[in-house]
Amino acid sequence: MGVTKTAKSFIDQFVAMVTGDDAKATAEKVFRQRTAGLKTHLSNAEGNLVDKEEAVTSANEAVTVARLNRGSVIEDRDMYVRNLISRKESVLDAKESLASHKALIASLQEELDM
Repeated sequence: MGVTKTAKSFIDQFVAMVTGDDAKATAEKVFRQRTAGLKTHLSNAEGNLVDKEEAVTSANEAVTVARLNRGSVIEDRDMYVRNLISRKESVLDAKESLASHKALIASLQEELDM
């Protein structure tokens, strides 16, 4: 006597319940979890990208303000130079943070595309 489609489905479900998920079912679950996790992190990272870009813009604006000594007469040249250098270092830090963040986004996207 052959096994009907309904019987095969029942038997497969019964075996899965008794033995637990088979490797294919586990792989499918892991793939869905992996994809959901990567998409979530990618979406968050893309949202944070705007903040990183704005930080670079703000840091550049701060250099301009420091360079012009806030429109005031320079009374302490050492303080002026220290302030200018500090603002320029802030630009470098913001650019490094942005580049690192873009690399993270590219890495997440690459992993998602696999």
